[in-house]
Amino acid sequence: YQDLSKSAISPEQEDLKIYKLTSEGGVERAFAGMDYGAGSVIDPWDLEINSRNQVFAIDSTEQKVSIYDLFGTYQFSLKIPMKFRWQSVMCYDTKLFFLGTHNIFIYDLFSKNGQSIALQNERPLLGATAGRDMIYLLFEGPVNMYKIGK
Repeated sequence: YQDLSKSAISPEQEDLKIYKLTSEGGVERAFAGMDYGAGSVIDPWDLEINSRNQVFAIDSTEQKVSIYDLFGTYQFSLKIPMKFRWQSVMCYDTKLFFLGTHNIFIYDLFSKNGQSIALQNERPLLGATAGRDMIYLLFEGPVNMYKIGK
């Protein structure tokens, strides 16, 4: 546990940058933000990182995911047209999971293919996590598992 209350990042800051911190809590680098050219983020609210050390800035307002390398260099953005608005995104290895209340869209960064899953549940999706070839979904009742791929 690191006490970041005395670090260089203030919770009052609204510069929308992504900060990479050292293990001591200092700022190693800052990137993204509103003035970052093609890699700008407008309304980021979550971050993910995969096993390849790609950083994903999640912007549900813009329905866009901006991808950076471990050093903060902008790589590309994804704005995939879908039949639903997603509320969150999670990643596992090369897959991104766009989660809606009753739908999931799985996008493979390597093959650039996507798969849509309509959830057979009346209750909204509360949470999810993924493994190599399974995704686990949390509703108010039981956990449902869905096989990924063919």
